[in-house]
Amino acid sequence: MNIEIKSTSYLIPNNSSWESLHKDNKLKFAEYNNIFNNTKLNQKTECEIFILFLKDIVDYIKGEGALNIFEELDTNCPLSFPVNLPSSAFNLTTAKKPDGNFIIDAVATDGGSIPRNIAIESTMALAKFGALSPLEVAIKLSYNPSKMIGLKDRGQLSEGARADITVIDPQMGKAVASYVDGDPLLKDGQILKNGGRWLITKTGEQEAKTSGLDYEILDFNSSKLYSGYKD
Repeated sequence: MNIEIKSTSYLIPNNSSWESLHKDNKLKFAEYNNIFNNTKLNQKTECEIFILFLKDIVDYIKGEGALNIFEELDTNCPLSFPVNLPSSAFNLTTAKKPDGNFIIDAVATDGGSIPRNIAIESTMALAKFGALSPLEVAIKLSYNPSKMIGLKDRGQLSEGARADITVIDPQMGKAVASYVDGDPLLKDGQILKNGGRWLITKTGEQEAKTSGLDYEILDFNSSKLYSGYKD
């Protein structure tokens, strides 16, 4: 089982939490001209900077705007930049085995509080390019991931399946509507309400019960992550 991760690396203050970024950044580049100049060059093309303020407010800036802030703050800010080359990402996402199945089964990100969940946008860009069909996009973003964590009643539109559905605008390449158990959470790109379900193993059941959150216990005996899996 292989999972493609749209990798991004981060430079943040050493021995520092996100909440204490106002303190001195141990990664200031002022004395390292080679790193400093290469970082600036990367920012002019595709580098992403995240400037974090108090109370977890995040600004997402890239290109010349990011470069200006980077220099104004004397590099004393957290920095995010892509790891995979576009050619590598393309080949990893589209490569197939002789039987026609993908070598890399799914597209995923590491999520998190920083706005970098770009699985749909990145995969739809390949569909627009003609490297993936719409059905293959659904396989890599929904069908295979569901099977990988043992959710046999999701990732597909079929009788008896859960009504967990995300609608993607093919022109925009973004999600415009989303439903969980048929309940709308996103419409016309606008979030209607918060919600979700905690996916856990049996080991975490007691903690899930005391949390008050909605949860579901996963059965990895039927997971595509393990050998012997059969569709």
